[in-house]
Parts: sequence; structure tokens; C-alpha cells
Amino acid sequence: MNGEFNENENFEPVEPTDATEELLESEQTAEPNTDTVEPKTRRVKVSTLIISSVACLVCGALIALAIVPNPLRMWVGGSSAYDKLATIEEIINANFKYIDEVDESQLADMLAVGYVYGLGDPYSAYYTAEQYEKLQFSNAGQSYGIGISGVMYEDGGGIYIVRVTKNSPAENSGIKKGDIVTAVDGTAVTADNYNEQMDAIRGEIGTTVKLGIKRGSESLEISTTRSEFVGESASGEMIGEVGYIAIHTFNDATAPQFNDILDSHIENGATSLIIDLRDNTGGLVNSACEVLDRLLPECDLGYAVYQNGSRKVLAHSDKNEVDLPISVIVNSRTASSSELVAAALRDVAGAKLVGEKSYGKGIMQTTYPLGDGSAVRITVAEIYTAGGNQYHGKGLEVDVFAEYTEEQAATWFLLSGENDPYIAAALQSLK
Repeated sequence: MNGEFNENENFEPVEPTDATEELLESEQTAEPNTDTVEPKTRRVKVSTLIISSVACLVCGALIALAIVPNPLRMWVGGSSAYDKLATIEEIINANFKYIDEVDESQLADMLAVGYVYGLGDPYSAYYTAEQYEKLQFSNAGQSYGIGISGVMYEDGGGIYIVRVTKNSPAENSGIKKGDIVTAVDGTAVTADNYNEQMDAIRGEIGTTVKLGIKRGSESLEISTTRSEFVGESASGEMIGEVGYIAIHTFNDATAPQFNDILDSHIENGATSLIIDLRDNTGGLVNSACEVLDRLLPECDLGYAVYQNGSRKVLAHSDKNEVDLPISVIVNSRTASSSELVAAALRDVAGAKLVGEKSYGKGIMQTTYPLGDGSAVRITVAEIYTAGGNQYHGKGLEVDVFAEYTEEQAATWFLLSGENDPYIAAALQSLK
């Protein structure tokens, strides 16, 4: 399956002793800090949970609880479910041939996975210590790899590079947007070996990868060494007098990058703004609110309603604002905190929403670190917009509809500026 090289994931960093809040992307499985690839049809990277795998995990969790030490059983005991597991424990302890070879750490992880999965909430999850460390790394805006984003370009015979991260190994090696990767370490990129080539490009920090590059009529060979770097959370350009900013995700690096681009647009005389949130599946609510604070006047930026009915304001914008007309581009994969941003810009600043109805993920998770380095994330609240509306399960309706034609959808990555129907519609809405 094709996918996009994208080295940032949307998770919230968690202090060692405190639970912190986050708006997470819709059903997205973490593969933080890797070069990944998106389908040429620009489909969202949604986790597809295979039923057989889930069954194995749940069964593993049941066995885990059944044979963990008695003190833990006493801690979790007291319900009919645990009584059943206690019976299973007795059976296993008395009959399981390889009881002495059981990995207790793995059992504990599987127990946690099964318990959280049993909640029936796709946004709640358990992270092993290793996964949680990667989660925090991603939330900080850090990445590793070579720093390219691209799609499988069947007509061009390779991977078309749609974005090169600033100050990344790829940029420092001279790789450019529009280059086509035709080979990885001497092996040609084909439809059949595509996934293997993706893995080959990801690699490990400190190792070198050699890429065959097609640049127009020129054929190149470029070697670059994989390393850590700050991922690209936002990018932009001037389109005439309009400042265009695409926000790809919300993490700790997003607001500083957004502000740098916005300042540059203002210096270059931008008379209006386009904020592109297509395929932005969410991220940190505090990062989203920092972006909104720059754009909006003094106001509450939304609020959360918790299990006990209590209501908490997510953040408050100060009186300083960038007072420019704004158009916001969204699509069916715009979700979570990016929907919060789109709704607030429309509710408070009168921005036009352009594109397609958004995904509709308006609930908030809290991540709780556990004593062994692992963590558990659960849904704790529903989100309401700055205008007091709820979008969970509904999505945000747009003011101006836009979409790709079938032909454009096949090669969306070749479109830019006014040639992109979404951007063209956004430009028109600003007139």
C-alpha cells in the first residue's frame, strides 16, 4: 500500500508526574519519527485494526491477567470478570506446559492493552515504555530519518517528493521538492517492492542511504545520512498578496514555525491569509490554541465538558491579533484539534471554510504516565468550539465547497497555487 513520507506524529508530551490533555488524530496508529508515504489519492493514514490481530491481543491480555502475581490480582480483583480470570489462572498454573518461560513484562503489557481495548473506545490506548518514549519525542516536534515527504508516482516510475524539511539531511544533501526517487541503495522503486523501499529509506539514525534521483531530464545519485531533526509542522508561500500557510500537524514545533511563516508573509505585504488544514488529523490542543491566539482577539478558544459535567476553558486568547481576512481549507480528513482551529476562526474571525465537510472528532484524551515508563490514554471530555458548538460525530460544514476531479485526485501532488481547486476556491472566497 502506498503512503506518504511524514516524520511527525500527533501526540502530547507528558510530564513525569502529571496527566496532560490532548486532542488526537482520528484512529491513527503511531509510527513516530519515520519517513512514511501517503497514497497518491491523498487518503488519510488511518489505522486499520485487523480483527485477528485484535483477537490475539485480547486473548493475550486475558492470559496475562490470569497468571500475573497474586498481589496484582488482589489489586484488580472484585468483579465477575476478574473472578473468571482467576479461574483461568488456576487452570494455567496447574496445566500450562511452559509456565516457567512466561515473560512477565510482556504479560503485563498485554494485560494493559486488552483492558484498554475492552473499553470499546478507538481513541483510548496503552503505550509500552518504548512506545511512550517515542510518543513524547514526536510531540516535541522531533523527527529522524532524512526529512522528505512523497508519494508513489507510478507514471514517473518512483517516489515523487512533495516536501523537503528545512535543515534536514535531505535538504542539506541537495534533494529538492519535485525530485523523483527512482532507486534506494541501488534497488529500483517499483509497485511490487514499494513497501520494502519505504522501510529502506526510513533506516536507522547514523546510517547512510543512497538514492537514485530523477530531476527533469537529469539523473542523479545522492547519498545522505539519517539523523534527528525538527520536523516540518507548517509550511507556506505567498500567492500574490495572499499569505498561504499549510499546517500539517499540531505539536510543540507548530506554533513557532507558524509564527515565523506568518511574520514573513506580513513583512511581504500579505493582505489576507489562507490556512490550509487538509489532512491535518490533529495533535496537541495547546499547540492549536497558540496558533489561534496569534490570529484572534481576546476570547475563550473553546471548552471541554468532563465526565462529571464540569466545564473547563481550553485556553484564552489575548487582545493582540493579526487582523486580516482569513479563509480556511478543510477536507474529510481534517480532524480533532485542526477542527477546533477551523471552527474558532469561523466563529470569532468570520473566516470562510472551504473544501469538504471535516471528519468530526471532537473529544479529548488525557495521557497518564505509569510508574514503569509506560502510559495509558483515555477519553475524558467532549470539546465545544469558541462559538459553543459541538462537532464530534458531525464534522464542520463548509461555506464554499471544493474538491478534486478524478484526474486531479490521481496527481494532486503536482497541483499548487491557483491550479489546486481548493486553493483556487479559497482565493475566490477572499475577494
